[in-house]
Amino acid sequence: MAKQKALEMFQRTVREFGFTVLNEEEDTAIDATAFTLSWMVKKRKSDPDADAAVTITTFTIEGVFNPDRSVNTQVVVVTVEDTHTANVPAGIYHHELKRTNPGFPVVLSYGQFTLRHAVHQS
Repeated sequence: MAKQKALEMFQRTVREFGFTVLNEEEDTAIDATAFTLSWMVKKRKSDPDADAAVTITTFTIEGVFNPDRSVNTQVVVVTVEDTHTANVPAGIYHHELKRTNPGFPVVLSYGQFTLRHAVHQS
């Protein structure tokens, strides 16, 4: 079920990242409308959650769910606001999208997160 996905963005910008939730075989879509989710960005995977550079727990579900992957348009959208990265140094980090419902914790996506230095300072 966990899908590796490299992400990148510039500091102090707004960026939306979309994630389609699939089963382990990646042939069937999973409905994410009842999921409780957390998306974190950390410098080191071993850093405590409280020290994450970015933590987002509010998401948008867009599109229409269909278990048939070829028809499914549902995506979980993580919106990173400009304020989320305003004080985060540019560099290479790790990101992870995790379902956090009690009894169902599972990583849905993970990978490298590159935060690029922005030329504009406002």
